Amino acid sequence: MANRRIIPINRPSVNYIRAQLDTEDCARTKRALQYLCKLYRTGHRISPDELLGIEQTIVGILYSRRQDEKVRRWALNALAQFGRRDISLNAVLDLLKDVNDDPQTAAAAIAAIYRMQPNETQIIS
Repeated sequence: MANRRIIPINRPSVNYIRAQLDTEDCARTKRALQYLCKLYRTGHRISPDELLGIEQTIVGILYSRRQDEKVRRWALNALAQFGRRDISLNAVLDLLKDVNDDPQTAAAAIAAIYRMQPNETQIIS
């Protein structure tokens, strides 16, 4: 794989994404999550001092918006990109227990779990 250059996401863009994530409008939240995932896929990164707040917001989305499957999946995709075990893993595991009848959401949750804790296959059992 080619060595990608890390491109910082500027503070106004992070603030805009966070504002979109904080809305009650599921469509806006989903688009913000999609945009954030696209930025990460192209080598952009949120600074460490801002990442904690974004990650906690996404974990909150997992707990509060479980009824919207697209928001759930995009939140899981975002956590698979930058989620950390100590912050996000329990929320992903809780969601996996609740939605194991939805194969797409379960697959996104498993991908996030493997990204956060790659050597622990027993955790999914």
